[in-house]
Amino acid sequence: MDIAVIGLGYVGSVSAGCLADLGHRVIGADVQLEKVAKLARGKPPIQEPGLDALIAKGVEETRIRATSDIRRAIEHSDVALLAVGTPSKEDGGIDDKYLLQAVAAIGQAIRDLGKKKYVVMSRSTSPPPVHRKLMRLLEETSGLSYDEGLGYVCHPEFLREGIAIADFHAPPKIVFGIHGSPSHQCCADLYPSIEAPTFMVSVETAAMVKYADNCFHAVKVTFANEIGMLCNSLDVDSHEVMDIFCADYKLNISPKYLRPGSPFGGSCLPKDLREILHLAKITDTPLDMLAGTYASNQNQIDSLLDRILETKPKVVGIVGLSFKEGTPDLRESPTVQLLERLRKSGVDVIAYDEELVDAEEENLMDLSGHLYRDLNRVVQESDVLVVYHGLSQLQWDRVEFQDALVLDVTNVPMLRQSHTYEGLYWKNQPATSPVASCILDLSS
Repeated sequence: MDIAVIGLGYVGSVSAGCLADLGHRVIGADVQLEKVAKLARGKPPIQEPGLDALIAKGVEETRIRATSDIRRAIEHSDVALLAVGTPSKEDGGIDDKYLLQAVAAIGQAIRDLGKKKYVVMSRSTSPPPVHRKLMRLLEETSGLSYDEGLGYVCHPEFLREGIAIADFHAPPKIVFGIHGSPSHQCCADLYPSIEAPTFMVSVETAAMVKYADNCFHAVKVTFANEIGMLCNSLDVDSHEVMDIFCADYKLNISPKYLRPGSPFGGSCLPKDLREILHLAKITDTPLDMLAGTYASNQNQIDSLLDRILETKPKVVGIVGLSFKEGTPDLRESPTVQLLERLRKSGVDVIAYDEELVDAEEENLMDLSGHLYRDLNRVVQESDVLVVYHGLSQLQWDRVEFQDALVLDVTNVPMLRQSHTYEGLYWKNQPATSPVASCILDLSS
């Protein structure tokens, strides 16, 4: 393909060198003349191990050119890869002025040149509202339509400085957020020899993946350091602790507990977190993130309660009272806490839990008056149905959903048959696995 790389900073320069190495023809553009001059001479505008050889090879083979004229870059390309800076403003939000300027210039060039088909692919990290703004601006300035000829792609990068070339050729994943008719084929042709899990999703989803990644990396660093601080206060070898922690690929280094849904509860997590915070207090060790974890979990319950009470229900049904499915353990269950707070708010609460149907009354923590043996009856009598346990397909097939708000806090696919379905933090959309449904088969 003929690709214009707009912005010759770190991401742009690495992308230009690597894309040319894959066989594409690249024209790099930047407003800084020094960067353009360096690229034109076969020199990388930034320092990165191995990039000098790629740039020199690309220029020598005439696969890389450089210009300070964005119109010329658009004229000699079918795809523009945006890699301009998105620095932070004082309020913490990104400054999108460089992106807006670049997209406006690209759109005007498309219009002036009379191009009938063009794709703009953004690698600049920015949130969904900014991408929506850029998509509108591109359509307005280019004169093209996303139904006919215009494409926009959010294509987040996962390049680590110092090993960016290796990351480019062996990425952990490739994510394309696509909008517009020509975008899909453009994405399929971009990496002809690179194999990685590849996801074709919405622009907004692709944008948030990048932020989820980096926030999680920040959380991991902070978590390790807070454990290290407390270990140091207790005269324990923190690296030995974390080496063993990281050896657990079943629960710790895994997808477990990384799906949005219900708050945590049970006999272990709340109790052990409180003990760690107690140790932190008596050893004068500030563990702000772990303290915030406990507070944030409580916020989840508060938010769920407010969401229910906003509907002014007379009767709320809860499916699942034990802290997790498959056990009758009610200790520190989020839904037990929810039940008690709803009851204090004057709401009648009824519940179904298959593990508690035959439980001894003394083990029910004064909840026996709220428990029904019939799931369908709970559904029928509720104004709001809060589903905490998934149950089986057979059980839900026997349920007749009516007009009760079905509030799913654990992501149960069978519940989406209800026209009043609401996911806790997700929309009612096809309940297929995002991994299974979004992987693009680049070999086809």
